[in-house]
Amino acid sequence: MEDNTRFADLLRQGLAEDGFETEWASEGRAGLRRALERGYDVIVLDVMPPVLHGYELRARRRASGDDTPVLMLTAKDGEYHIAEGLETGADGCSTTASTRNPP
Repeated sequence: MEDNTRFADLLRQGLAEDGFETEWASEGRAGLRRALERGYDVIVLDVMPPVLHGYELRARRRASGDDTPVLMLTAKDGEYHIAEGLETGADGCSTTASTRNPP
């Protein structure tokens, strides 16, 4: 789940080149709905999408008993954001280069 279309396209392209099938949701409610309806091998989750942020989505999934591995991505820099992602049940959390305002 990623609200930045450009970044989502690059991520999906890279995963496809490595043989992975992907689905994309651009906001939290849609991402949660898909995650609850479908079984995934892994979920790549933006921390700050519109409507329902990644921390809340991850916490809801864990509370429902879901143990699908989750990698949270954030453009925010700092240990706090990584720690919060891990505390909500993410299996990994990484900062990314922001592509919101490219040169």
